[in-house]
Amino acid sequence: MTYWNMNANCIWGPHENLCLNNLLRNALEHSASRHIDITLRGPELSIADDGRGIAGDDQTRVFELAMRGPDSSGEG
Repeated sequence: MTYWNMNANCIWGPHENLCLNNLLRNALEHSASRHIDITLRGPELSIADDGRGIAGDDQTRVFELAMRGPDSSGEG
């Protein structure tokens, strides 16, 4: 599940569009059923899928530059 917190002063621009597009595309591509749930509650956006997720050891490294999981195609 991905959470994106936006405060009242958030300005939506091209970088945010790119990030949201990437999150949605990844959720669809990696979902076992190709079904995703999108929820917006106040400033919190949640995108959930039923894919296998990120391995526990890799979760702490996901924001490292050029980090790739063992099954990564190198895109996205």
